[in-house]
Amino acid sequence: MNSKLRTVVLSIAIFLPISTASMLAQATTAGSLAGTVTDPSGSVIPNATLTILQPATGSTTKQTTSSEGGYIFPNLQVGTYRLTISAQGFAEAVYNNVVISIGRSSNLNVALKVGSSNQEVQVNSNGELLETTTNTLSTTIAPDAVQDLPLNGRDALPFAQLTPGAQIGGDERFTTFNALPNAALNITVDGMNDNFQRYRTSTTGFYSAAPLRLGAIEEVSVATNNLTADAGAEGSVTLRFQIKRGTNKFHGNLFWQHQNSALKRIPTRTTLSAKRSSLTT
Repeated sequence: MNSKLRTVVLSIAIFLPISTASMLAQATTAGSLAGTVTDPSGSVIPNATLTILQPATGSTTKQTTSSEGGYIFPNLQVGTYRLTISAQGFAEAVYNNVVISIGRSSNLNVALKVGSSNQEVQVNSNGELLETTTNTLSTTIAPDAVQDLPLNGRDALPFAQLTPGAQIGGDERFTTFNALPNAALNITVDGMNDNFQRYRTSTTGFYSAAPLRLGAIEEVSVATNNLTADAGAEGSVTLRFQIKRGTNKFHGNLFWQHQNSALKRIPTRTTLSAKRSSLTT
């Protein structure tokens, strides 16, 4: 083996472990939905068929309950879904507006009613789904809030400061969570690390390498305690930003951001003196 070939083989051998470690360190952005299907008496229903549909994209996924009546839909993209449950001897149940949030496992237990298969029971208002599979403390800024709350500029990073436990210093980069050092922060976009390593120290870390433009962000999630493996083992506090996904409809938006020093002009001492002189005269 000549020297050039040995160099290429060595480079590949070194590159592969590094690439694998980088991939494993990515934070999970998908959510999941789990629960149990029961009959009116509370007994579990095995082999029930569940279909989850995301109306915005038309994508569907099917699952069947286990012998204990349990089900789980892993790796669901952020968004609103419709869940349909059917079983022999029971009326079909349809749950609308099932919200899946970034990096969270929601629980939805279903109680079917006795009836024929051509009957349908619609459930339109589900309320907030509980997360009982983990004890991670996290807060999610919903898409409506991201788009409607007032924001100074187009950077979506300050939305993370709305979560409980956030302490804002004199400079935005000094922001901490639960009094943990800034080096504990891990900022991700679609699971990829977005920390600005130059400013990631014990005192400054609330700073992203790539700007988090408001029009591109779908949802924000901040986890501050009891993080699980899906956080990527990158820090004690995980700030996850989810980019918007496409849908089956053509849509878009247009914005104009105008900044001018005349809009925030502060009178100078010379101007104030001139005004005083004119009043005296």
